Amino acid sequence: MSFENFKLLPKQKPAPTDATTKRRLRFVSQIEKQIGFASSDADRKRRGQWFWKATDGSYVLAVRYGRREIELSKGKFAVGCPKSDEIVTVLQEVKRITLEGGFDEQLTRISGDIRSSFKKR
Repeated sequence: MSFENFKLLPKQKPAPTDATTKRRLRFVSQIEKQIGFASSDADRKRRGQWFWKATDGSYVLAVRYGRREIELSKGKFAVGCPKSDEIVTVLQEVKRITLEGGFDEQLTRISGDIRSSFKKR
């Protein structure tokens, strides 16, 4: 086996990540899971799926962290998608915004709310 075409590095430990980065990466992995759901078959209902078909035939996408919906704009918690193809486009935009830190404040707040519900009374 030859590694001549690769840049080899000495042994390294991964840098420790802060809580904000961990939440962001966890959220991105869930977004990628939803993209997989929407790409394969949007009409099939799966456990934990963020989107569903409305009565008019369009799709509704509610972005979630844990089981809580994220507020996308003041008082708006979902995105309407006329076709199933647009679900993937919206999710990719949510992923881009997440990686830029656009949801950090909401993820921190929701994470704190979830954590506080586990505290002993």
